[in-house]
Amino acid sequence: MYVPIDSLWRLSQELFGLIIIIGFSALVSYFLIPDNSGAYHNPLKQKTMKKIGIWMDKEKAHVVSLEGKKESFRTIASDVEFYNPKGGSRSRTQWGPQEVVQDSRYLEREKHQMRDYFGKLAKAVSKADVVSVFGPAEVKDKFAKEVKEKYPNLAAKLKAVETADSMTDNQVVAMVKEHYGWERPQ
Repeated sequence: MYVPIDSLWRLSQELFGLIIIIGFSALVSYFLIPDNSGAYHNPLKQKTMKKIGIWMDKEKAHVVSLEGKKESFRTIASDVEFYNPKGGSRSRTQWGPQEVVQDSRYLEREKHQMRDYFGKLAKAVSKADVVSVFGPAEVKDKFAKEVKEKYPNLAAKLKAVETADSMTDNQVVAMVKEHYGWERPQ
């Protein structure tokens, strides 16, 4: 069977054009359409996510940062004073005046100290891409509420607020790694 050369040439040009179009559309879909996590692929800028886990209570916060091959651990002290009111005192006379303990003054001071603690912690984790908070008491919930009210950029990054028991430093690091499914890259 005889096929003219110019028709073979035209056929090869059409196939080549089709291959170019398919390849170009694959590249466009890879680089310009986000994947399931919403991230775009950019080989020139390989940004790793900075994931931070915070274990906190009233006294301190342990901040675990995971980014690429690096992990870091630091502790932030709260500077919240512990107080235990002992009650008022009685005068020497039977019906004399009593000294009343001013609970509201102590509670107001604690509220301001907690606000300062939360501000210091929010500043420390502001460059994170994802933040999760753990802790044994209601302090973690108060922190999440404060973040939502006063730090909207950080609130968008806050992914989890979970209850966790008191732990050693190594247990905190292991829990945060497990939470994010992080294994040290080889």
